[in-house]
Amino acid sequence: MSDRVVGRTKAVGDSLKVMMPSAEALLAAGAKFGAVKTGARVAGMFVRRHPAVAVATVAGAGLLWYAAKRRSARAERGNIETGTVTGASLGRSTRIEARNATEVPNRRKATSTVGTRKRAATARAARDATSDNSTSTY
Repeated sequence: MSDRVVGRTKAVGDSLKVMMPSAEALLAAGAKFGAVKTGARVAGMFVRRHPAVAVATVAGAGLLWYAAKRRSARAERGNIETGTVTGASLGRSTRIEARNATEVPNRRKATSTVGTRKRAATARAARDATSDNSTSTY
């Protein structure tokens, strides 16, 4: 063989060595593929045995994705600035002073009016009875 053919053969061999991954890389890729295959099998078996947990996990991931999407949309609109609301950081907030307990109006605690008039009448009668006794002398 001529030197020219031998030179080209060596060049092709060298380029193939560079292009082809080493045995370590192929072994690492095979190990990764095996781990993914085993993980998929275990995950499939877990989903078959515990479908409620799998559904809850997917729903939770969806909620996290939705919250992150809304947060990024708010950040793009400029409503978020490093974890604080922009209005508060720019001085647009309004301070609300607390009222004294005597200033707080009487609020009805009952959510319905059933029996409210009857209780009010009973309380009024009790108050009137005690005020009549307070005028008497001892």
